[in-house]
Amino acid sequence: MKKNLSITGWLALAALAVFSLTASTAFAQGTAFTYQGRLDANGSTVNGLYDLRFEGWDALSNGNMVAGPVTNSATVVSNGLFTVTLDFGNGVFTGSNRWLEIAVRTNGTTGFVALAPRQPLTPAPYAIAAGNAIVEAARAQSAESTLTANLNNEITRAESAESTLNVNLNSEVAARKQGDADTLSAAHSYSDTGIASEAARAESAEATLSVNLNNEVTRAISAEGALGTGLANEVAARTNALNGLLIRRVSSLNYSTNQVVARTDTLTLERDGTFAGLLIRYVAGAGRITINSTGVNNAGTSIPVHVAMPSPGSPGTVQLYTDAQHMVHVEISFGNTFNNLQITQVVLDRYDDGITSDFYWVGAVTSSYNQ
Repeated sequence: MKKNLSITGWLALAALAVFSLTASTAFAQGTAFTYQGRLDANGSTVNGLYDLRFEGWDALSNGNMVAGPVTNSATVVSNGLFTVTLDFGNGVFTGSNRWLEIAVRTNGTTGFVALAPRQPLTPAPYAIAAGNAIVEAARAQSAESTLTANLNNEITRAESAESTLNVNLNSEVAARKQGDADTLSAAHSYSDTGIASEAARAESAEATLSVNLNNEVTRAISAEGALGTGLANEVAARTNALNGLLIRRVSSLNYSTNQVVARTDTLTLERDGTFAGLLIRYVAGAGRITINSTGVNNAGTSIPVHVAMPSPGSPGTVQLYTDAQHMVHVEISFGNTFNNLQITQVVLDRYDDGITSDFYWVGAVTSSYNQ
């Protein structure tokens, strides 16, 4: 039978100590990110210096190593907790799924031992927002380039009109100097008309230029406003999504009574002291309780559970599944849906082939309540 653990993953060192790791990651702009974890030995937190080796992989098991190894020697572990900064460089986080494999050894010894399973790496929200901001910035630059091109075209047209006017005026002056009185008189009449015509054309070109300039300014202001609105909406959408949802891995490796698997503000999903048994514990005044579950036992039989309970006057429990039912897969949703309050959903799996029965429940939790 496996040794009881209260954390995710384990390994054995030369001193026969059993270690395990609970971890979290925080990405920053650039390629470096912070990794925080907890290291236990035989169910107890450890203190001292440990060498930690980190590798990036493209699969939960097997697969290809895509980054590392990066070794942090003599890492300080205090009450089981440690923090390291990792930098795998460019070209690692390209949008595909990545897993972090961690190996550990006591500082100064030889031979790393890898922890299992590998830890999934997910992007921090502001990194996603930064990608969207880059797209919006590209749009703004495109709008600015279009505005500059249109302004340059209008300036070229105005300069061309001015050049034509100067040529015609110079021609009129030459005619007056070289012609006789009759020619000069005729030229004078023509000149007055030509000058007036050219002046009218110049005024028309100037008016057109002003209109076009005003139109381009209006378009630029509109593009800037649309860009600002788009960014504001994107930020608001990301913020709302992040404020209301928590998703994390669940590894329940201790089947002792009162071991909490997941929770809301008033309900907890707990182990009942057996390998497969699960129950919901509620507090007094928990509000209207809704519990729904679908489970499959080791014979492949589906066993559903539904509970709708008015606000209880005293604390108590609801037994979802017993050890005798030999459940191997459950999908449980519980919370106060009547008042649109906290809700938690859990998906768990356990090994039981009818001969060997394991007490590890492993899966994921999605919740509106911080676990």
